[in-house]
Amino acid sequence: MDELTRRELLRRAALLAGAPIALRSLSGCQTFIDPAGEFSVPAPTNGVITIDPRHYPALTKQGGAIFLRPEPATAGSTAISPILLVQQSGTYFAVGGICPHSSCELTYVPSDKQVECPCHGSRFASDGTLMQGPAATGVPSYKVTVDSAGHVLITLSDNVLQIVGGKITFPISQFPSLETVGGFQRASASDGTLLLLTRGNQATVSAMDAHCTHAACTDNWGVVDQQLVCACHGSAFKLDGHYLSGPAPAGLRSYSTTFDGTTVVITLA
Repeated sequence: MDELTRRELLRRAALLAGAPIALRSLSGCQTFIDPAGEFSVPAPTNGVITIDPRHYPALTKQGGAIFLRPEPATAGSTAISPILLVQQSGTYFAVGGICPHSSCELTYVPSDKQVECPCHGSRFASDGTLMQGPAATGVPSYKVTVDSAGHVLITLSDNVLQIVGGKITFPISQFPSLETVGGFQRASASDGTLLLLTRGNQATVSAMDAHCTHAACTDNWGVVDQQLVCACHGSAFKLDGHYLSGPAPAGLRSYSTTFDGTTVVITLA
């Protein structure tokens, strides 16, 4: 047997050995993550998720990983994408927990120091960079720090917008990319809601939930020919989030906005 093929079979056997009897699925795709490694954590505060690693025995081990599902900030608000948190050589890294290929839950393979999708074999580096398909793009990477009390802080976005009374208010000058028609910006609300902001014309700034309606990708967006495109699978939308082409089945969730030429107000409620 070819040595590379043999190694691949051994890798998959190792992953399957730790699988629960009843496999879970997300969007119809089977995964092999042990449920004991999955935890619900409180909603972010000012865009930051805080956990105490002493409550998670897996994080005491080299290459130990946990799958985190942040709670929504309020009932009915958009769910925050899961996060895979890994302890490696006494430090931590965090990446998006969902594979952009078929929305399977990711795991970590300590022997390779890579994040892997047990469903179809896509692999990612610790910074989210795609190492091997069939996924077409990488996964989000998040800044991780440790405070003086030993708590692990996962920052979802450096561009955190504060919510006051269900609204976000900011000057357009805060994001130079939005000062030009066709401009595009990713940001995060203080409750963890991931946003896409676009400048459709001189008088309009649009705000949308960053989860693609096809496979919930959040970090692979760009503007091409005045279209908002999710690079995970190629779905395209107008700059205000309206649907243009699939595989996504519908447009993006949009939020009401006002723009007076200087200040943008987004209503999340």
